[in-house]
Amino acid sequence: MALGYINKQVLITDQFYYNKYEDQLSFSEINRFIEFLNKWGWLGYVLVPIFYTLKFSLTASMLYIGVFFLDLKYSFKKLFQIAMIAEVVFLVPVVLKIIWFAFIQTDFTLEEFTSFYPLSLQNIFLDVQIEPWFLYPLQVVNVFEVGYGFVLAAGISIAFKEDFNKSLSLVIKSYGLGLMLWVTLIVFLTLNFS
Repeated sequence: MALGYINKQVLITDQFYYNKYEDQLSFSEINRFIEFLNKWGWLGYVLVPIFYTLKFSLTASMLYIGVFFLDLKYSFKKLFQIAMIAEVVFLVPVVLKIIWFAFIQTDFTLEEFTSFYPLSLQNIFLDVQIEPWFLYPLQVVNVFEVGYGFVLAAGISIAFKEDFNKSLSLVIKSYGLGLMLWVTLIVFLTLNFS
């Protein structure tokens, strides 16, 4: 939530909307849009804990399903905690994004800002016209997702005193499969609603 607040205060400010959309929209339309964002912006902060609780639950559930099929005795609560701790990995790209747009690419559009994901395959294809359904899979294939898998495996290895390779195998077979299913669902929805 703090990083989202920093984004709003430093990068995507009211002045940003005026500068970027003054050629496309009238001053009053931009004002109405900003008023709408200010009126409903609090909702984003309320939804963040709900979103992350759901994300941690889904990750822990996928790991727990893997634990069940491998006939291991791990608690869901501990897997949830490991998923929560491992999420710190995904703070790094947010910080890198803020640094990138605050100091390196200071003139950017909203589309460039929202589609930028550091160290992902998507950034390799920035200058190439790509089908919209293909963007999300390219974004998901990134250094931080791999790092997240390793942190999950390390957490399982430490918490349950398991061999790291066995823990990594569990993460790949459970979380990795769940991630592939999730990406497939997003691609399917993108194709159907575009």
